[in-house]
Amino acid sequence: MQPLFSVIIPVYNVSSYLKECVLSICGQKFDDYEIILVDDGSSDGSSEICDELKQNNSKIKVIHKKNEGVAFARRDGVSIAEGEYCFFIDSDDVLLSGCFIKVAELVRQYDLDIVCWSMIHELPNGKTIKKNVCRPGLFSRKDVEREIFPNLIQTKKATYFSPSLCSKAIRRRLVESYMLCDSRATIGEDGASVIAAIYHSNQIYVVDDAFYFYRYNGLSTTKKKKAQNWDWPLVVSKHIIDNIEIDSFDFRDQMNRKMTHDVFNVVKSRFYSEKKYRDVVDEIKEYLNIDVIKKAITECSFAFRLSCILMVFLLRYKCFFLIFLMSKKY
Repeated sequence: MQPLFSVIIPVYNVSSYLKECVLSICGQKFDDYEIILVDDGSSDGSSEICDELKQNNSKIKVIHKKNEGVAFARRDGVSIAEGEYCFFIDSDDVLLSGCFIKVAELVRQYDLDIVCWSMIHELPNGKTIKKNVCRPGLFSRKDVEREIFPNLIQTKKATYFSPSLCSKAIRRRLVESYMLCDSRATIGEDGASVIAAIYHSNQIYVVDDAFYFYRYNGLSTTKKKKAQNWDWPLVVSKHIIDNIEIDSFDFRDQMNRKMTHDVFNVVKSRFYSEKKYRDVVDEIKEYLNIDVIKKAITECSFAFRLSCILMVFLLRYKCFFLIFLMSKKY
């Protein structure tokens, strides 16, 4: 029989956390699910742990593949998923108790495309904070347009709807239709997928409960200071624009803000490379001269957020040395 939920877990060198992650799913006191472990070319024993877990649990499927990154791992997991709804969990995190029962209750009561929940984030100092999505409750299509669209991508205050795939159960047909999978999109591919899925949703439910524990892992690739690739803001932006009606709301303005923010992060990160300062600056100048980037920086506007206003100023007036100094501090 088709399971209600497919839980897709990309696995890459997380031998210390993988069993705890999987056990947090198996302990949900709910049986209508499958787990898909996608071993993305692990070399630390995680591959063997995947096979061991599969051997002990008939609900677990395992894919072993060469390393291509988390987006491709998620795609490959979705390709064999059979559930009506997809969950995405990072293999060093934990799904908290009660999640499956609550989500199953909601999707059976309402014709939902997406269910969202709050997350517990672990900080570097070991403390935790709860991150809410927005006001809890049922969102009809009209509610989505009225309450979520204004901050779907990015507002003038630089706020936005939660872009994490890990805080949502999404109807599989939406995942299959709008998932971004591109080797150049090394950052932000999950948010681009979420934005497109939400735009095409007819009914969403937001739960106030925190059902996901996001572990601070200092060894995670997302925590390391490294030069980001030039292409990902362009790829992410194109995916969003291609999959929503960009002029149906103020999405062009929102996209200009997101593009500018993403570009600034790339520019700042380029100073983490081992290249000479002058060489990096020359590359940045060429990058900022790309038409779509130049247009976004020229037209974007922020309000009530000094850091964002400063960011736009630094990019518009090419204050690269100040950006260089910021890269050394943050």
